[in-house]
Amino acid sequence: MPTRVMLEKYADVILRVCLRFERGQRLIIMPYLTMEEAQPEAFMLIQIITEQAYKAGARYVHIQWHDQQIEGLRLLHADTLEDWPAWESEGILSWYDEGAARIAIAGQNPDGLSRVSPERFGQAQRYSAQFTTPLLERITSDALKWTLANVPVRGWARRVYPDLSEAEALEKLWDAIFEICRVTAADPLAAWEDHVAELGRRNSYMTRKQYAALHYTAPGTDLTIGLPKGHLWLGGFARLSDGRPYIGNIPIEEIFTVPHREQVNGVVSFSLPLAAEGNIVEGATLRFEAGRVVEVTARTGRETLERWLAVDDNARYLGELALVPNSSSVARMRTLFYDGLYDENAASHLAIGTAYKNCLSGGAQMTDAAFLAAGGNISAQHLDFMVGSGQMNIDGILEDGSAEPVMRAGEWAFA
Repeated sequence: MPTRVMLEKYADVILRVCLRFERGQRLIIMPYLTMEEAQPEAFMLIQIITEQAYKAGARYVHIQWHDQQIEGLRLLHADTLEDWPAWESEGILSWYDEGAARIAIAGQNPDGLSRVSPERFGQAQRYSAQFTTPLLERITSDALKWTLANVPVRGWARRVYPDLSEAEALEKLWDAIFEICRVTAADPLAAWEDHVAELGRRNSYMTRKQYAALHYTAPGTDLTIGLPKGHLWLGGFARLSDGRPYIGNIPIEEIFTVPHREQVNGVVSFSLPLAAEGNIVEGATLRFEAGRVVEVTARTGRETLERWLAVDDNARYLGELALVPNSSSVARMRTLFYDGLYDENAASHLAIGTAYKNCLSGGAQMTDAAFLAAGGNISAQHLDFMVGSGQMNIDGILEDGSAEPVMRAGEWAFA
C-alpha cells in the first residue's frame, strides 16, 4: 500500500499542479467513494489535501461526500426519483460563483450499480439534470477551477486485475495511478510542467490549422467530423476568463475541441468497452447523419447506450472530439481500467452530449442559443467513448478539400 510520502506527493500534484490552489480561496472536496469499498489510504489522501490546502491559505475546506452504494439504494428502492436536495446544489454553486475551487476524488466500483435498471437510471438522470446542468455549464465555460483525480477501491481493483488477490490488485492499481500521474518522477512538478507544455504545443499547431473537418479511418470506422469556424484546441492547462491556469483532471493526455453538431457523418466503432453507472457497453458502433446518431449497435449493452442517448434531445449529437496518441502514459499500460477518466486518456475519443464553450473563440460569453447557432451543442449529457487505436488514421481536411495527416497508426503525424 502507498506510504504517506507517496500520498503527499500525489496530493501535491493535485493541489499545486492541477488545481493551482490560491491563498484565500475556499475548497470543496467531493469524494465519490463508497465507505465499504474505500481503503484507509483514500481517506488519508483527503486529509492530506485538506491539511495542505489550509497551510496554503484556504478560507474553508468543505467535504461533500457521495457514496455509490447509498445512491444505489435510492435508485433501487425510493418511491420516487423526482426529488433532489436543491438547497445543497444552490449553496455549492453560490460558493463556486464566489471563487471556490473544486476537487473530485473518485473511486468507483464499475459493477457497483449493476442491479439498477436502465429505466430507473434514466428517470433519475432526467430529473436531476435541472440541478446538475448549472455545474456542468460552469465547467464548460471556464467559470471555476476544478480537477478530478482517482483512488483505488476494492471493486475497481478486482475488475482491473481479476487474476490477483484483492490486496495485490489494490497495490498494483495504486502503483499504476502513481506512474500514470507522474508521481513517481524524480520531480513530479517539473515532469508535469514539461508534459503540459508539450500538450500546449499540439494545441497551438491544431488551432492554427483551423481544419474544416477531421476524417477518421480504422477497422469499422469511416467518420467525418466537421469543425466550426473559430474552434480552439485545448488540453493540459485550461484557463479561467481572467487567465488563471488549472488542469481539469489527472491524468490528462488529450487535446480536444468542439465538433460541429450538424456536420458529423459516417460510422464509428468503439475501440474499448465503455463502463459507466455500473454498466458496460462492448463492441458498439454509432452511425451519424447530419450530426445525429441514427443507428446504434452493440455486442453487449445496447439498451444502456440508447438510454444515455435519450437523456435529452441533444444527447444524440457530439460535444467533444479528443486526440490521444497510442503511446500515452495510460495507453502504455495496455490495461483496460473500466474507468472513464483513465480509459479516455488511453485512446482518442469522442463524447456525446454537451460541448465545452471554451473550445470556441468567444464561446464562454455566448448564450446557449448563440453557441448552438455557431455549431456547439448543449445537453445535460456528456459521455466519452473511446475510438482510437494503433490502427487509426486521422486526416485534417482543409477548406479547399485537400487532406493532411494528423495521426497515423494512432500516433502524431506532425512534429
